[in-house]
Amino acid sequence: MKLRKTELWAIVLTAVFLTGAGAYRLGRRGGAAEVTVSRAAVATFSPALPEASPEPAAASEPPEGPVDLNTAGVEELKRLDGVGDALAARIVEDREANGPFASVEDITRVSGIGQKILDSNRGRLTVGGG
Repeated sequence: MKLRKTELWAIVLTAVFLTGAGAYRLGRRGGAAEVTVSRAAVATFSPALPEASPEPAAASEPPEGPVDLNTAGVEELKRLDGVGDALAARIVEDREANGPFASVEDITRVSGIGQKILDSNRGRLTVGGG
């Protein structure tokens, strides 16, 4: 849909009038039409941003204490940095198929877990209860 200049001007003027912004200027500069609208009018048409949640989402909260790789379930593993549903399930499956982890570094044997995920969670991981 292509609007003519007069239609565009009518829309802008109507918007300015309805918002009560009032401060507008119409003019021509070098053959080009110019419309200046106040900040109040622009703010009226700006989409409202959702308010930030005062509390972070549960998935981004660090675990309460150390996470034992040999006993943690999928939900507890998902609370680690970089670990989602699929990766947490793979950790549990690997543990069931290959036995308990002997060290924290053994978690890298799980497909999808590399040095970066290990390093970002190293202080929160432990092995025991195997």
